[in-house]
Amino acid sequence: MKILLLIASLLLSTHALADEASKRQKIRELARTQGLEQMFQVQIDQGKISTSKMGVEFFDKLAKDSGVEAYSGSTF
Repeated sequence: MKILLLIASLLLSTHALADEASKRQKIRELARTQGLEQMFQVQIDQGKISTSKMGVEFFDKLAKDSGVEAYSGSTF
């Protein structure tokens, strides 16, 4: 009986994962069709730049507050 339950649960979980992958693919295709994919990529790229800038600023402030002169090489 336990084996049947295990097999049933594996089949159901595999089906659920396939459905999830299919949903993600459909959303991706819809976003690309509507031109949203490029907008999302721009937002992701801007987020990376912003996060990097915040890291450099944090490092510079930490170095300044600790009395260490540091050059971060920032071009922001």
